[in-house]
Amino acid sequence: RGSRRPDIRIDIELVRQLPSFITGEQVFLTRHPQTRQGNWRLLRRGRGFVYMSLLATKKQIAIVSGNFRRVRMFICPEKESQGEWHPVDVIYDFLQILFMQYLAYAKKGFILHASAIKETSGKAYVFCGVSGAGKSTMAKLWFRHAPETIALNDDRVVACRMGKKFYVYSSPWHGEFFDYMDGGDQRAAVAGVFFLEQAKRHRLTQISWTAAWPQLYAASFPVFWNKELLENTAALSEAFLRTVPSYTLGFARNKSIIPFLRRKNLAGAKGD
Repeated sequence: RGSRRPDIRIDIELVRQLPSFITGEQVFLTRHPQTRQGNWRLLRRGRGFVYMSLLATKKQIAIVSGNFRRVRMFICPEKESQGEWHPVDVIYDFLQILFMQYLAYAKKGFILHASAIKETSGKAYVFCGVSGAGKSTMAKLWFRHAPETIALNDDRVVACRMGKKFYVYSSPWHGEFFDYMDGGDQRAAVAGVFFLEQAKRHRLTQISWTAAWPQLYAASFPVFWNKELLENTAALSEAFLRTVPSYTLGFARNKSIIPFLRRKNLAGAKGD
């Protein structure tokens, strides 16, 4: 938008065949958890990197600069697509991999496996938890029963430091619930981070940043194949938890969670 220089620029070339001259030293390889077949491979090439998709249905190679801000990407569209491509082809999974590395390199923030709600006060609740803890359910409940609020995301949010505050942003990577995705670009200062636990009754306990750190790390996407970026993310995580109050939240998976949290007035919400 406007004349502002983009943080990341991706130039895409559609090709009939992926270039074979691009090589490098393998840094990381992911495999499908069930088939164990390769998903994507990351190579080091000079001062930069190369991303290679290994999926037969997603033929991509991306040459990435050392600061993760410039990308030259080759895409070989499927024959059935008649030479066309869709942004989703890049958003999953390449953009997420690129963005998590860029945020760590620039010391700006990190991606969390979490849902987030923007309250009427303009501040946000961030809900972290293991799969099945209720992140998507939480987003659904606020979306359906508190329409005056904004569901930022139900599965992936971006936490960024701006000055002395941390803000949380929506992302294009959603979970099972995505009715909120037409809400536009949204951000909110973080009022609290909640680590969800299944419970018969709602309960809230504030915890120290040291107690919260292992849980936040488990909910993040650390760049563990790069020592410098891993250390940057660890430092940002500590700063986040030293700035933002942390809680464990026993969650009974019903809409009464909304007035329960509002009575605590953690985000300065209006209404009940």
